[in-house]
Amino acid sequence: MEELQIDFGGEENVPGHPEIGPGTLIDATARLSPQSYIGSNCRIGPGVVLEGYVLVANDCTIAADAYLRDTVLSGAVRVGIQASLTGCYVAAGATIGRGAQLSNSLVRRSSVVIPPGAAVAGVTPLLPKPEIR
Repeated sequence: MEELQIDFGGEENVPGHPEIGPGTLIDATARLSPQSYIGSNCRIGPGVVLEGYVLVANDCTIAADAYLRDTVLSGAVRVGIQASLTGCYVAAGATIGRGAQLSNSLVRRSSVVIPPGAAVAGVTPLLPKPEIR
């Protein structure tokens, strides 16, 4: 498995505005921290708040009133309405349901769906049960 490495740089390297890729649509009411990086072809809905260091890779969708802080979304992640993610890494293609709350969590598989209203805390590798032989 290839390791993803992200270098946000030191405080002296933080620009005064977020970096936004081509083809990305951001609602006028969304609030983005200056430390945000948003890739290409993303959709950021109304009332979304991105605080701290947030990396949103290409083709992600963040629905209305979602909150993300110090979080990495790999490509094609879907974040539901009013979901909250703090200190998380979410694998490409995963779906976070409406109103789900994730804190300090690791979603390692692309096929994972965090159900609406779920609460996940701690380092949580969401993987299938290992097969015991």
